[in-house]
Order: sequence, then C-alpha cells, then structure tokens
Amino acid sequence: MRPTAPILRLLTPAEPDPLPPGATVVDAALDGGLPEYLPLHADLGVFVAAVLGRADTWHDADPATVVSTPADPGRAFRLVLRSGGGYAGALPLTAGARRTVELPGSPRLATEIALLDWELRAGSVRGAGRHGSRIRLAWWDLGGAP
Repeated sequence: MRPTAPILRLLTPAEPDPLPPGATVVDAALDGGLPEYLPLHADLGVFVAAVLGRADTWHDADPATVVSTPADPGRAFRLVLRSGGGYAGALPLTAGARRTVELPGSPRLATEIALLDWELRAGSVRGAGRHGSRIRLAWWDLGGAP
C-alpha cells in the first residue's frame, strides 16, 4: 500500500500507476518540429517544447541523433499545458510523470495527463520533418461532463 501524503502525488513513482479505464492514449509523431502542439480535447492541449537556451546544443547535430528518451531524459524538454487560450502548467519529460489540470469554466472540471514514452531527435529541435521523434501520453477526465 502506498502512503497517501499529498506531496507524493507530485513525485514520479518508480512504477507508474496503471491508467484508469477510459483513458485516451495519444501516440503522436512530432513531424512539425519543436515546439509542436497536440490538442487533447476541446479544453486542453500540450506543446512539446525545448527549454529556452538549451536547444542550441543540438543545432549542429545529425538530425537522427536521439536527444531525449525515458532512459536518458536530460532536462531540456517539457510539456507545456494550454487551456482556454492560456498557460495551464508544465510537465518535465520524466517517465511516469502525471499532472492534474483544473479547467475553470469547462464542464470537464479537471483532466489528468500521464507521460508514457517519448523519443526526441535533434532534427525535430531544428525544425519540421520526419526525423523519428514521437511522444506517447494519456489523458482522462477527473470529473464533469466528457
């Protein structure tokens, strides 16, 4: 049995909890270059983005060079959450990371996002193209209308 202290919900567990029934899994190629926007539902989307100043590291690298995976995430990439046309939070690329996003004014109330897997390549940091970058995440509603 896991302890239930509120802070533990913000930490990334060694073994992620299973996804709840009804979770929507998104497995997307990132062919548009970073940052790339992925709409999840009418009230929420995410940008896959490089942290400012860190993307320069890969500008001269071979486009096929892998720059971030769950086994070697680095610290240069984030999911930036967008809701209602504005910033709703950020999630570092860390295997098993989860974030709850409250959706004020939406009948959904809140959505939880879980980061499942990714592979980012240098070519996607430099611009659009089929470089082999992809991300896999899941989301589900925590209350309100679907």
